[in-house]
Amino acid sequence: MEKPKKKKISNAPNYNRLHGAPHGSTLKSSVSSPAFPLSRHHVHFEENIGENGPNGVTASSSTSSGQEPFSGFDEQDSELQCVMRDYGLEAFRNIPATNTSSLPKSSDHNSEHNQRLASTGISLCGGVTSLLISYPCIVLRRQCQVNHVGRKYHLTPFTIFSVALNLQRAQGVTCLWKGVGSSILLMGFTTATECGISELSSGKCSRDITLNSTFSSFCYHLALKGVTSLLMTPFYLAHLEESVQSDMVSETPSILSYISCALSRLFGHTQSPRILPLYRLVLPNALHFLLRYILSFVLRQMILSIIRWNARRRHEERLKRLQPSSSVFQKNSEHMPSRIPASPLAVEDVSSKLLSNVHYPDIFASFVAELITDVVLYPIETVCNRINIQGTRTIIDNTDTGRGFLPVSSKYEGFWDCMSVSITTEGILGLYRGFGALILQHSMKYAIVRTAKFTLELISGNI
Repeated sequence: MEKPKKKKISNAPNYNRLHGAPHGSTLKSSVSSPAFPLSRHHVHFEENIGENGPNGVTASSSTSSGQEPFSGFDEQDSELQCVMRDYGLEAFRNIPATNTSSLPKSSDHNSEHNQRLASTGISLCGGVTSLLISYPCIVLRRQCQVNHVGRKYHLTPFTIFSVALNLQRAQGVTCLWKGVGSSILLMGFTTATECGISELSSGKCSRDITLNSTFSSFCYHLALKGVTSLLMTPFYLAHLEESVQSDMVSETPSILSYISCALSRLFGHTQSPRILPLYRLVLPNALHFLLRYILSFVLRQMILSIIRWNARRRHEERLKRLQPSSSVFQKNSEHMPSRIPASPLAVEDVSSKLLSNVHYPDIFASFVAELITDVVLYPIETVCNRINIQGTRTIIDNTDTGRGFLPVSSKYEGFWDCMSVSITTEGILGLYRGFGALILQHSMKYAIVRTAKFTLELISGNI
């Protein structure tokens, strides 16, 4: 009796079956491989063995599946091309609609490294702008504010140019940067005080808040700012005195003289009886600081919301205008890319990773909020500066001509007395002395904001 032949069993599937060869194709045995299911379909095989490599396998690309790229794309449609470029859809024209695995995540220009680099650059640019451009205008503005006997109010920037030129000719280029060292020290003391209070409160008094913060967190944050402004009032008074003092009659003060002046104002060791005591100056200055902070924060968030709403509205209008003419933007089109954003400012959108879309709205909103805050609170700032400098025997530059100097002599009883006397003797415009310096300051800052936008667009590749 003949023994039944044993069926030859291979220990492992062949090479072609390991890589997902379909049934009916020519197979070539392999040596050893674990069992593998026959469900993989990314590699297509031909029956001609040996012509296309040692294993007789021909892998066809994913674009040979007969699928067509976008239909309805018009190369002459400039508006459609603009929309696709804005939302990162340029690379989709030669990619099949069903192949979503190869969609571009983000370009090199929009990488996380560039985002961090742009944030650092913007912070440094803001600090340099405050020291090099804003600070000279602040010095001119303060000198005009405390000079209540001046003939010229300098309500426009055109009248203040000649004064600045005459001051630089008589005292040197650095005359408009007097007190810049104490300004940097004041910012450092303020930051250190806020960090210390936040640590002592075990994080309840947070230094930063957002719109998603609770009401109690917002109250704690305002308490942090209020206490900090109260503690920093003597140092601000010393800095104000240093920033308006004329260089023609005094030497450049040192850091020790600044700190000693602040401590003298703190403990009441003053030589003039006309200086208002600190407890009468703390409340107006602290309220002015808090009001400025709250107003600028609210305005900034409102402007950001308006910018986002306007961008979303324009995005929807453009898509509505393009949907009837191009199947690329049809909602039910099978060729529509799955990455077309629902909103141009959404976090997951390709366009939101552009540097100009991420950073410029925040820069512009901060600029507009600061401008409105400075204009609204300008009279209060004038009154506070006048009562702060009273009795300090400070000699300021002559803001009428820019040549010579004059003493500050006033005798106010407090905040409201200073405001009423100023309106009575100088008129309501007396509280806006030096307003031209504020206009000049924000005009130069606006030029820097536009330059920052151009730079961000250039880095992002939109130009």
